[in-house]
Amino acid sequence: MITDNKILYLHMPKTGGMFTRTFLLSNLKNMQSISGWHTPARMMDKKYKDLTKFGNIRNPLSWYVSFYFHHLQKSPIMIRRHKERGTVPSPTAFAKYFDPKNTGDFNVFINNIFLDSYLDSNVKFKFIKEYIPYMKYMKKLDVGFYTIMYLNIYFKDFYKIMNNEIDIFKNHDQLLTVKHMLKMESLNKSLAAFLKKNNYSPSIINKLKSEKKINVMKKQSWRNYYSKELIKKIVYKDRLIFDLYYKGFKA
Repeated sequence: MITDNKILYLHMPKTGGMFTRTFLLSNLKNMQSISGWHTPARMMDKKYKDLTKFGNIRNPLSWYVSFYFHHLQKSPIMIRRHKERGTVPSPTAFAKYFDPKNTGDFNVFINNIFLDSYLDSNVKFKFIKEYIPYMKYMKKLDVGFYTIMYLNIYFKDFYKIMNNEIDIFKNHDQLLTVKHMLKMESLNKSLAAFLKKNNYSPSIINKLKSEKKINVMKKQSWRNYYSKELIKKIVYKDRLIFDLYYKGFKA
């Protein structure tokens, strides 16, 4: 999280957060980091409860492709880090677990995330072990991994939602901690509009017109990675996101 005690930004992975953080920290005088990069809303200090909170959202179909390449460690920032260390990028434990035969196939990797056979609490990878509860919540709520990440970052009542104490489909708007969501697909424009609405300097807002994206991979359109069956699965599993932010979307 970052804040200037007026606005507060929560960073969901793979939604343009590095760009948002970097721009705000570099251009807003009192903006500072107050927690880790992907700290969820439920861990936010109560003293920030009245601030204007915002975050980013991304088309799930695009998000899964970015998530996949991140775990192959092929994003620009990971390549740079390995170069600085003198090491060679290789798939993360997450990628190895969900693509055990090392096929390098996007559809295999994503489909396996949805399979019950991978919900093994005795898995040897510590990193995967931490994710197993989230995978079980996916099954419990019949939603996608992206939706679970969204609920995890942006909702204080995350665990009540996961345990079906609250129906997220019926009570989404009342429960959402972040009241302003910026679409990654038009992030410069969305962030500029948000800052203008909150009375920030026009000179800072104008900088966004020419500000370049950060950690952007040169890859094909997300459409080139999916089978028709996997598209249908994602559109259904992450229906909460599509219905709220991408209404009328056609794959």
